Amino acid sequence: MHIPKYRHFAARDKGFVEHAGKRTYFPGKFNSPESVASYAKFLESISESDTKMAKNRTRLTSEPHGATMCRSVFWSPNFSAGPKGTTSKTAGQPEPTSGFEARSRRS
Repeated sequence: MHIPKYRHFAARDKGFVEHAGKRTYFPGKFNSPESVASYAKFLESISESDTKMAKNRTRLTSEPHGATMCRSVFWSPNFSAGPKGTTSKTAGQPEPTSGFEARSRRS
């Protein structure tokens, strides 16, 4: 778990943290007992929520997925195995028929 740093917002002389992409401002002036106590409560609340998320993350990732996961992430329908184990965008696809010849550019 990353512990967000208690920081100073100089324009209003307030303490704040950035956590999960959001800023949380604390009541009272920066480094006042009220602001520091609010920061401590904030840390307790995120540690509880992070513990819950970690338990859920462990439950979700503990299921075996192995090669199935790798194939679903890296497999693309545009690529297929070609001769001698090589891969190519056109391997295994039929050759183009008439009407697909290269045309000369007009000058």
